[in-house]
Amino acid sequence: MVTMSHAQIESFFQAPRYAVFGTNSPDGPPQLTTVWFLYEGSFAYIGIERSSVKYRNIERNPAVSMCIDGEHPDGHTVVIYGCAEFMETGTPASDDILWRLTRRYHGSDEDTRQYQESVKELDLVLVKVIPQKIVAVDYSSG
Repeated sequence: MVTMSHAQIESFFQAPRYAVFGTNSPDGPPQLTTVWFLYEGSFAYIGIERSSVKYRNIERNPAVSMCIDGEHPDGHTVVIYGCAEFMETGTPASDDILWRLTRRYHGSDEDTRQYQESVKELDLVLVKVIPQKIVAVDYSSG
């Protein structure tokens, strides 16, 4: 087991991987959801619906975690522990982030536009995850 460098973490986040996003349930186990994410400028961003359990959990307790796995045989795993803040959509800054986040997971700008059109009626909000601790391990070395 080898700890990844900052440069290796940045490189790892370039691929459109899935993250398991964890929020804290009020009186039970963590609530886990697989999400798309964008990591830029030392922050992670995800889009969620305002009506979701994740949203209510974050409102009550902004402590969150994310686990991003490189999948077999990659051997890299990054876990982010942090604090979440909401960013309202509909502003130039948030819409730009949401575009880049969505574009990562689609093959073209047109596919991205079609996807965004299909979800335009949802009450979406961006979650900005401010990392407090990052654990990044390369299990393929050693």
